[in-house]
Amino acid sequence: MAANFTHPEWAMTATEFRAFWRAPRLCAVGTVGPSGRPHAAPVEVSLLGDRFGIPTFAEAVRLRDLRANPWLSLTTWDDAYHAAIVYGRAEFSEASGGGMVSVEVRPSRIYAIRAPAWHSAGRRTLG
Repeated sequence: MAANFTHPEWAMTATEFRAFWRAPRLCAVGTVGPSGRPHAAPVEVSLLGDRFGIPTFAEAVRLRDLRANPWLSLTTWDDAYHAAIVYGRAEFSEASGGGMVSVEVRPSRIYAIRAPAWHSAGRRTLG
């Protein structure tokens, strides 16, 4: 799959990416703990304009990780030919009620692929 990132015909357009992320998506959210070890958790993530919203409990390991190091990754996919990896920096407000903290991610890099029309998986449309 890595080779797909170097082929422009596999890259989603901005319009395709928004269609792909038209509703909250289950993502593997990756952070780094204080020991340098990775932490990943499945979380429902929403696209909010040009940022991503991640609901987070105030006592979550993810939030502790992000307070120490705000860089994270989001990975989501429909299948092997329709996927996105988002790298970014988290910004958060204090508890917004119900023990939740509002976390928003400002993306620094997005890799989003979809199969081109000539590929058998490309016959599936986004949106």
